[in-house]
Order: sequence, then structure tokens, then C-alpha cells
Amino acid sequence: MPRTTTDKCYRLAVKPGHGVGIVEWGIGGDMPFPEAYTGAVKGYDADSQAISLVLDFSSGQFYRIGQNKVWQDKIGSYGQGVEINSMVRFKEHISGDNEESMLEHVETRMVMRPYDEDYKGQSGHTDAGFRENHNVSLKMFADGDTDNPVSKLKYVHQYGDYVHGERVEAKRLQHQVEMSTAAYRITRVRQLLQNINKVTPDEVGGIRTENLYQRMFRGQDLWISRDSVTPLMNRATGTAATGSYSSLVTGPDSKSNSAIALLDTSDIEVSLSQLSLPNTLSFWAGDLISEGFTFSFEDLSGNDFDIKVSKSTTVIVTFSHLAWEESVELAWDGNDWALITISSDGLDLFVYENGVLKGIVTSPISSYGGTLNIVGNTMGSVFDIRRIPRQIKSEALQWYYDDVVNNEGDGGLLPVMR
Repeated sequence: MPRTTTDKCYRLAVKPGHGVGIVEWGIGGDMPFPEAYTGAVKGYDADSQAISLVLDFSSGQFYRIGQNKVWQDKIGSYGQGVEINSMVRFKEHISGDNEESMLEHVETRMVMRPYDEDYKGQSGHTDAGFRENHNVSLKMFADGDTDNPVSKLKYVHQYGDYVHGERVEAKRLQHQVEMSTAAYRITRVRQLLQNINKVTPDEVGGIRTENLYQRMFRGQDLWISRDSVTPLMNRATGTAATGSYSSLVTGPDSKSNSAIALLDTSDIEVSLSQLSLPNTLSFWAGDLISEGFTFSFEDLSGNDFDIKVSKSTTVIVTFSHLAWEESVELAWDGNDWALITISSDGLDLFVYENGVLKGIVTSPISSYGGTLNIVGNTMGSVFDIRRIPRQIKSEALQWYYDDVVNNEGDGGLLPVMR
């Protein structure tokens, strides 16, 4: 049988992106294609890029099949178009978990090289091997804003070494580099960043004060707080209290439905264990009218131990047990919100208003708990009710107050609002 050759190339699609089936490649005639029994010569160039050499049977010349190193937007024939711009966005860096923690950018260094070192000094290229008009724009974005850079490249080394040394502070930082040509390689990126604390906290025994305060509030056995789904849920036990309340209102944390409003028909019941002194009962009170509301606990014998919050000219906290009764007057007028805390040291009950000590009474009992009834006498609202098995003092209470009022309670002491 006589040997024959083809004057056409055919292309077989092997990937979805290549299309479907077999199609004729080119327009036929003198197409570079090896004879069926010769195959293609394959190998790698100096840049470790795969290359294929094929023989044009009609001319006896070899052709390299591959891609051009420099790509342009084609207008007319190849090489007559416009350079294709490119952009790279580096990994975003995020500061530490602490709300006072910030991320500081110290320096970013980026090293670029031409696509092929042989391009150095050639026509259309610079002495460093980059394409003519090769420009770099290095931008830095903060806190997720990718439209308005907070800083741009300040100092440029020649021959493809770029240094951005401006110090910038933010919670999140990210760099973006834009190139005016496409024939380059980014060979190294080094970024120097550090976490810093904008406020240097005090320490007690080597523990940051903020962390120490958060530890003081742990272990409560009563915690009704910020739950619009199950408002009477005791988060400490996972069991909901029973009874009734008037409505949900905006609390001192400025979040809708985070607090509970009480009327004279309201009665919330919670079952607690007896808890010996010292301990702390803490709650926020708001919109108080006349007789307000009462926390009614039981002592070991089942007798009532009541803490009543009422309003005359100012608010009065009244303690009563059998024939014993004592009161502490607050500066608060009953409007808006106030943090009321009864913290004990032995039998002494320290009464705080917004973290400030207002009075001390001596308790006739050493333990209280049992069935707790939160009873509405006339009108008032409550928020973040908790009982903690330790004494909490003024500094921690003031930090807690500030976090709720000025930080919407996002400093770690309040639960996430449901």
C-alpha cells in the first residue's frame, strides 16, 4: 500500500473547555503537522515550560507549538493591540480577638522579575527585562473596604523590588497590586505586621484586668438575659422560668426586645438552690414607677427574704426578712436604666448603683434561694438578672456598666442576643 500524508490538522477536544468532538484546525494546506509515523518532539525550555516541535512535511521546517510569553488585547493582528492589565489581591490579615486589639502594618516588600530574563534590553523591553511602560500600583485597604485605599505605594526600588513602608492601623488589612503589563513574575512577597493593644490595660497578678473581670462573673446559677425567643430562659441551667410579664422592651444595651417589662399582674417564678454568702445579685432596673417590683427569695426555713426596688423622689432598695427591714437610697430617679448590685462579704450587703457604692446593711441570714418570685408591684423593667457565687466589687461593676452602655454589651459579659 502506498504511503500517504495529510495536508490538514485536526483537533480533538479532551476537556469541556475545549469544546466537543473533532474539528479541523486552521484552514488546511501546508499546516505544520508531523507525519503519522514520526510523532512530535517534546521537551522543556529554560523556564521549565513544556514545548512541542512538529515538522512541516512540505517544507521540512520545524515549528514550535505553544503560547506567546506576552499577551495583548488583540486589535487586528497579534502585537498591534493594548497590553492587558492585571491585578492580584493578597490574603487579608485580621487582628486578634480582643476588642482593643489592632493590626499594624509595618512593611510590605514585593519582588518582581521579567517573564524571561533574556528580554533584558531587547526591543520593547526595559534594561531590567520588563515590558516598556510597566507600572505597578500597590494599595492597602482596611476593614473590608476594597474601594477606598487607606495607603498607596510610597517608595519604589528599581529593577522590580517594591517596598511599602507606611504604618497603618486597622482591624483588617489587605494589599492589592495592579500591573499595567502582563509579562512579569512575582517571585516573593514579604509582609511584616504586628498586633497591638490601643489601650494598655492594668494587670492583677499577671492577668489582664478585663479578663479578670470576665472571670468574676462566671459560674452564676441565675441568669435571665437577652432572649427574645424564650425571654424567661435561665441560661445558667437551660430551664425556663414560669409565670408572666408585660412585654419585651429595649434594654440599656440599646437592643430591641432585650429587656422585660413588668406590671402589677406580673409574677415570674424561678427555682434556685440555697446559696451561702458571700455572693452577688445583679440586675438592671428601668422605667420605675411607685412601688416598682420585688425579688422574693426564701431562707433555709422557707421564710421570705425580699429585696424591693421602689421609687419615691429617688429609688430605694429595701431589704426585709420577718421583722427585720433596712433600706438604702440611690441617686437614680427611676427613669431610663440603672445597674443595681447587692454584693456580700460575709453578712454585710454592699449596695451599688452603676458600680458606685451607695450603702451597706447587715443581713440577718447567711443563705438565700429556694423559690424566687419576681413580682411586679406597679411598673418597672428588668434586664440581665444574675446571681453569682462570689463577691464582685466596684471596679468590675463599673467596667460591666460601661460595656453595656457604651459597647452594647459586646465585651464578653452578656450573651449574644437571640
